[in-house]
Amino acid sequence: MLCSLLLGFGLDAYIAIGTANNEPHTWVLTRTIKADTRTVEFWETLTSQRIESGSAKALKYYNAISCVFSENKFYANIQSEDTIASITYNFENDAHWKSMDSEYLKKIEPWNYQVSLKILRRDTNKEAEKIEEVIRTCIADYRMNTQRVQTSFDESLSYMLAPALANYEMERVCGFTVGDEEFQSAISRAVPDKHIFKAFPIHVQGLDGKKGFGGIMQSKIGREILNTKGDSIRFAVRAKVIDYPEYITSTWIIIAVRYYSMI
Repeated sequence: MLCSLLLGFGLDAYIAIGTANNEPHTWVLTRTIKADTRTVEFWETLTSQRIESGSAKALKYYNAISCVFSENKFYANIQSEDTIASITYNFENDAHWKSMDSEYLKKIEPWNYQVSLKILRRDTNKEAEKIEEVIRTCIADYRMNTQRVQTSFDESLSYMLAPALANYEMERVCGFTVGDEEFQSAISRAVPDKHIFKAFPIHVQGLDGKKGFGGIMQSKIGREILNTKGDSIRFAVRAKVIDYPEYITSTWIIIAVRYYSMI
């Protein structure tokens, strides 16, 4: 869709097929002429970022390109090296790129793919809220059973944990994150002076909050957070649900605690 949009704006846009972060990947590529110099940019739909092909960020994340195509063009990379650092993007050079006959491309019938709306209609925010409620209940029950104490939750701190979960998923899929300094600054402002802040994230498949709590219990850091002792203890819980095609769901849960240490 992004490639079609850019083509509609008159850009020389293509879908690139290759590898990124050592996994099969597709993204959008554009070529523009600026001051007699051809500039190639990558448009990453997973992160909404536009990156110059020769930048350090592009070379770190993207590995290679095997072919590119648009609505009426297809070029296969036949260069001796297909890595991002070594290839040239002169698609019209037959020594570097093998083009498919345009008349043959016109004969290819469109793929009539029916998208299921079941997965697209799910309210992931509500699903995340259900998981958060389960986790909060599990934390409160665990602390009552083991320490005989009531558990208080900090809703403001919970809200501030959301960007961290988005970054964890971005790092899992793309291999890099954005906005780490801003997140750390926000947490620093939210935690009172002389208080200690600890957090533990966990990634699970599906929407089972109890399974997520079980994963927290299996972690040493998770158990340390649950067994926190101190003064002015406040817990925070945040969940994020991401739906992908083929009914794949990625769920992140983070628990955190801030407290005044008497030690």
